[in-house]
Amino acid sequence: MKTATIVAVAAAAALSASAVAAWAQSIQPPAGSYRTTCTNINARIGPNGGRVVSALCRAANGVPVQSALRFDGCRGDIANINGRLTCRTSPPPGPGGPGGPGGPGPGPGMSASITLYGQPGYRGSSITLRGPTPSFARWSFGDKAKSVQIRGRGRWQVCTKINYGGRCEIMGDSVYDLGTWRLSNQISSARPIGR
Repeated sequence: MKTATIVAVAAAAALSASAVAAWAQSIQPPAGSYRTTCTNINARIGPNGGRVVSALCRAANGVPVQSALRFDGCRGDIANINGRLTCRTSPPPGPGGPGGPGGPGPGPGMSASITLYGQPGYRGSSITLRGPTPSFARWSFGDKAKSVQIRGRGRWQVCTKINYGGRCEIMGDSVYDLGTWRLSNQISSARPIGR
């Protein structure tokens, strides 16, 4: 009986050690807008095999907060929402959203579209772009976007001035709040740049 107990304890210790070893396995942190307002970013394989990212993220009041998120199933932007790492999965398009009215027609060979929204969280007035757009003047939407949603496979370059001037950033995923990129109310032109 004592031998069985010793074997069981040894097996439990071995499992615990393997779980610790798995947690210690570092992996590449995922992309996301959280990177602009978070520091000390680490990603690891968790004890149950899940992928976990942790970081020290700035809250709205400027205080850094330690946060962690399991991101295995995240298909949208990983954002810092008031100091908390959050997976922002893009909601289904509504009126005026991707495929809706308000944007230029599709460009040849372009498989991705970008929708710019007047409010964070893919809300408010919007325009949808499917090709190079050097100015939003015809929609009176210059410097008004506060979130962007990318549909399909591809990346977009967004710029703070017309004709792709000023500060430009490349986005491959939707961004729930452009404030985390310091781009809220600043985008004036955008163009697809391929996959």
